[in-house]
Amino acid sequence: MPHSHTDPGWIETMQKYYEREVRDILYNVVMELSHDPSKRFTWAETCYLKQFYDEMRSNSDEMRDRIVEVVESGQLELVGGGWVQHDETLSTFRQQMINIQAGWEWIKDTFPNMKKAPEVFWQIDPFGASPITPLLINNQSSIPFLRYKYQVLNRIGDLAKEKLKATLSIDFYAKHNSSSN
Repeated sequence: MPHSHTDPGWIETMQKYYEREVRDILYNVVMELSHDPSKRFTWAETCYLKQFYDEMRSNSDEMRDRIVEVVESGQLELVGGGWVQHDETLSTFRQQMINIQAGWEWIKDTFPNMKKAPEVFWQIDPFGASPITPLLINNQSSIPFLRYKYQVLNRIGDLAKEKLKATLSIDFYAKHNSSSN
């Protein structure tokens, strides 16, 4: 699954990381996708996509149109939808909701003709797991931006990962049983 994890504010500031790496990543991805409709790319960090979109909008109508085209066609698949991938261990339900809602509102307002809303809850870099997350990703939610069909995780405990590797079960589907508590 082609993607790039662009962590806002880890070692560098968000702005330095954007200027040094993220702008080029997004530029090259958009250009490549717009030249080859058979290609796809996954993007999670809405904050960076907005920064890139705003910069391109002020500099080039052609590039802005390319961004809109690859997002609305689904070639640039937006996952998670949050402003950033929220911290799993130190944030509250309200903080996580605000993060996701901010990203989704910008996506909806900027790309009104998207073929489908983000369906994948994308947490490839959490440090720990929060009991709040299952509440957020309930595909039965009455809140439209919380109706995820899938969840992608990257970090799981070492013992669990070794067991899954040993049984060739590292890729798995977890089913939620709605009849249990």
